[in-house]
Amino acid sequence: MLALYQEAIDRYRQRVFSFAYYSLRAREDAEDITQDVFIKLWQHWSKIDHDRLGAWLMRVAHNAVV
Repeated sequence: MLALYQEAIDRYRQRVFSFAYYSLRAREDAEDITQDVFIKLWQHWSKIDHDRLGAWLMRVAHNAVV
């Protein structure tokens, strides 16, 4: 599980950060949101549909930005 989690971070970290930074225009806030998104991923790892992982992460990022 840890290897798959790390793979998800490597694959989606820049996308989540870019979305948060574009929305907020504050690097520190975007970094905080990115970290929070991946903490939520860890907490909900067994409950989410991994075929839609990108969409799930972006929805969590959107909710965090709002």
